[in-house]
Amino acid sequence: MTAPRDLLFVADRRFVLSDDGPLDADTARPGDFASLAGAVEPVAATAADAPAGPRPALDPDVARLLSALRRGTYLDYASDAATAVDEAIMRTYLAADPPPAAEVPWSGPLAWLPHPAHGTGERRSAGGARTPGIGRLLLSGFGHLRTASFLGLFDVVLKPVPSKGARHPFDAYVTVEPGAAWAGLAPGTYRYVPSLHALEHLDAGAAEAGIGAGDEAGRAAGLGTGVGLVVVAVFERVHWRYREPAGYRDLYLDLGHLTATLDAVAEDASLRLTPVEPAALGAPVVALELEVAAAYRLEDRT
Repeated sequence: MTAPRDLLFVADRRFVLSDDGPLDADTARPGDFASLAGAVEPVAATAADAPAGPRPALDPDVARLLSALRRGTYLDYASDAATAVDEAIMRTYLAADPPPAAEVPWSGPLAWLPHPAHGTGERRSAGGARTPGIGRLLLSGFGHLRTASFLGLFDVVLKPVPSKGARHPFDAYVTVEPGAAWAGLAPGTYRYVPSLHALEHLDAGAAEAGIGAGDEAGRAAGLGTGVGLVVVAVFERVHWRYREPAGYRDLYLDLGHLTATLDAVAEDASLRLTPVEPAALGAPVVALELEVAAAYRLEDRT
């Protein structure tokens, strides 16, 4: 009787652990998957949970993948063998296409944000009562800490929040309403540039009605006083390295790390972060055909 095979994951490619060593799951023998499927215990269901009519059959490929995921383990990257397999896969990917850029190039005018490491006395072009808090929030969720090398093959960016494979698939956009003088930013839409810790003003030529009027005057004039934070996903950063459907799952795990960090930092910085629909921000960024993963209204709690 053949012993059940374990399934290993390297860069989200599947390998069946056979007696002869790792075997690429895409070329594995049917018996390898059959032993995996046989190891999965069926889940008991009550009569109320049973679907009406005949149960549709799972696609064979889907059934094999689900069975494998239920039993799958991950290679120990302390092992030279695991690193060698991953390096070989990455060399194959690099031969076809370079990895996506970790940051979108900037070209517009910049509003430099105060950096916590330099204190609030540092001379920057963006300055308001709560600008340091906004800068700290963006730095904590999206900031560039340093660049590192992955297996000597390509560079990756390390940030304050964890991300599988250092893919960091999220970018930040900030929207400022005309009456939000507390933010210390001109009205408009901005993109956060992590490597510079600055905001690129995407619509710098827009009307600047209400600038300097102050929050109370802005409210009296019917101007919005809110700041929006829009988190967009760049799927290509994940999918270049992890070319399996499980990459979507990992993207959501990364989003959980990010949103929890933003919540904690906002509370500590006396900022109120309220989840909203992107349309509620009136943000031109929504029209840029970006994949919006989360949107918040940011307000001063002091």
